[in-house]
Amino acid sequence: QRQWEEAKLQVGTLAKVPGGDCTCHAVCPYSYVCTGCVYKIPDPARREEIVEQKQWALIRYEQVKRRGMGPETVKMQALIQRCDTELEEMKLIEEYRTDEHNQPELRIETGK
Repeated sequence: QRQWEEAKLQVGTLAKVPGGDCTCHAVCPYSYVCTGCVYKIPDPARREEIVEQKQWALIRYEQVKRRGMGPETVKMQALIQRCDTELEEMKLIEEYRTDEHNQPELRIETGK
């Protein structure tokens, strides 16, 4: 029972992850690298979670760069890029939702 309760918090369709919801119905095949994951549905209302993650990644990037930790530097650069991509996706979702309510004015002009 305890294992089941713990698993429900970590896996399953619509599990809450940073910046959206996971749609993977099994154990994560990507080792819980949620930002930029194909299974995740970004939620523009939770944009701040991705902004915070990007800020953390920028700080961490500077730290590992100073220490000469090459692989960790590449990892942080990739996370920053995934954050940027996800923020762009959120922007596009918001634009689509706005455009969805647009009622264009149609004018039919008759020929002379």
